[in-house]
Amino acid sequence: MKANWPDQIVIGRIVKPQGVRGEVKVKPLTDHPPRFTELKSVTVELTSGETLELTISDVSLRGTFVYLTFDGIGTREQAERLRGGWIQIHKEEVLPLAEDEFYGFEVEGFVVRTVEGKRLGVVEEVLDLPANAVFVVREGEQEWLIPAIKEVVRELNRETRELVIQPLEGMLS
Repeated sequence: MKANWPDQIVIGRIVKPQGVRGEVKVKPLTDHPPRFTELKSVTVELTSGETLELTISDVSLRGTFVYLTFDGIGTREQAERLRGGWIQIHKEEVLPLAEDEFYGFEVEGFVVRTVEGKRLGVVEEVLDLPANAVFVVREGEQEWLIPAIKEVVRELNRETRELVIQPLEGMLS
């Protein structure tokens, strides 16, 4: 699921209401679930497509889930309306990463070249797969699936918006 607006990033999905006082159970879609404790408000995109700006009143982390309570959502029935909703934040609120790390949304639109300088195309999408992320690179009718691993990605330049890769044997044939 992509965020509703280009400046929004999805960080969780509301699984179900929890209890009778409006709390919701959230499956975090972030590598750092404690980040929810630092948020004051979020945008929730409902399954209907409607979006709500909600202020967080309480956060608790239990196991692999995050439990949230929002101002104005005080009953199970009100929380039920949020079921399946995508929790989004503004891009400016993402956590900083190490220099060799990236967010998928950052590299969409980057030009991809081989270490020899051959242009392969532009990153149109980043697939978040279990083993590693994969860049979907397109140039005209040609499509390449480039694994986002250190053996392949040699340089990620945010200033020039380019990725330089060393293809594995047979990857581009």
